[in-house]
Amino acid sequence: MGVDASWHLRFGRKDKQVFWVQPKVVPQLENILYIEPDWTLTQTQVGDVIRAEFVRTKKT
Repeated sequence: MGVDASWHLRFGRKDKQVFWVQPKVVPQLENILYIEPDWTLTQTQVGDVIRAEFVRTKKT
C-alpha cells in the first residue's frame, strides 16, 4: 500500500486522498511524508481499520 499511496500523491491531481488501511500499514504511510513533504497526514481509527487522509499543503 505504501508504494501505491505515494504514486497517487505524486501523480494525482487531487488535493485530498483517502486510504483505508490495516494498522500494520500505517508506518509505511508515515514514511511517505519524507518523500512527499507537501502533504499532511491525518489518521482516524474506524473499527478494525485506519482511515488515512492526506491533504496537500498549499504552496505560497
